[in-house]
Amino acid sequence: TMASHYPDGNGSGTFENNYSFNYTLHTPLKAIGSVAFLIKKRAFVSAEYEFTGYGMARMNSNDYSFDDENQAIQDKYGACHTVRVGGEVYVTNFFLLRAGYNFKSSAYRNTVNNNNAMHTASAGFGFRTKYFFCDFAYVFKTKNENLWLYDSDFVDPAYMKSNTHRIAATVGCKF
Repeated sequence: TMASHYPDGNGSGTFENNYSFNYTLHTPLKAIGSVAFLIKKRAFVSAEYEFTGYGMARMNSNDYSFDDENQAIQDKYGACHTVRVGGEVYVTNFFLLRAGYNFKSSAYRNTVNNNNAMHTASAGFGFRTKYFFCDFAYVFKTKNENLWLYDSDFVDPAYMKSNTHRIAATVGCKF
């Protein structure tokens, strides 16, 4: 329902309308492949690749063509690639170490003007018993990106570089 209230010279007027619009959204294609290796039941190494085709998103409707919107999606967005690698090793029967790295490429087609690739690295350790566990991790994330308030042909972008440091802890009981 859409309702608008506005002055009409004699006080105020009101416009109300019930409107229905049906459309279909085709979300981007996503495909993931992963592999992991167990080493002597004391360690593992894993790797994963993820493809997301943001430029493949589409909208359709019987009432409206969405030609301009679909072309804008195709012009602006492309493929995004994500690579994750990580591992964990039991140093003793109760103490373990782990590390990981994640790279995510830009989803924008024009990466010269907007390369917002992201890198994340983490390291941590944990303590495990039959009924108790605790884990600690440090995560570092860095990202560079150009942001435009208006069309990029007319205004210089704001260059942003962000570095995030995070410390996480998890404590739990098994029962």
